[in-house]
Amino acid sequence: IASIYGATPDEFSTLVEQINPLVDMIELNISCPHAMEGYGASIGQDCNLSHTIVAASKDASEVPIIAKLTPNVTDITEIAKTCEEAGADALSLINTLGPGMKINIDLAKPVLYNKFGGMSGKAIKPIAISNVYSVYDAVNVPIIGVGGIYTFEDVVEFIFAGARAVQIGTAIMDEGVEVFSKINADLELFMKDKGYSSIDEMVGLAHGGD
Repeated sequence: IASIYGATPDEFSTLVEQINPLVDMIELNISCPHAMEGYGASIGQDCNLSHTIVAASKDASEVPIIAKLTPNVTDITEIAKTCEEAGADALSLINTLGPGMKINIDLAKPVLYNKFGGMSGKAIKPIAISNVYSVYDAVNVPIIGVGGIYTFEDVVEFIFAGARAVQIGTAIMDEGVEVFSKINADLELFMKDKGYSSIDEMVGLAHGGD
């Protein structure tokens, strides 16, 4: 899966055309909070622009398109529905929370070149799960859960909220790539203990009869 970003429909569609032969799926990063103005989250906060970019990318693509959503909006379900209507085959959520800032006290200046950035890691997991839960009820395409995943318990929470897959980032930096095999092994034991034969049986269970 290749993750790409740009500022215009033409930039996105050009990138899609170039990498089509090399990947199985393409994720459109329309949600990065530390990108320059006109990129990333500034796209994902605009329903019309999100629709145009997803539609252009879908038209240019020979593989499934994933739209990665920002939580820094009033209602993430509206953006989710817009991306689905534009042709997104799946949605990944959430990207980092922000804007945030860290200041270097020796230099008396922001650490990040763009001054502002996003917060990731364990602290954002409850917000990520809440967003996945809400979007699950609003769309019909698969959801990839993202945000603060370190353990199999975290993965199960996302699946029960409505995710069919997850992304892991910060935990890799903290614990190394071994985190994947550890989570997979623990998840397999959990599923066996609870009598689940597949992930499909678990998706959205937290919604109950709602």
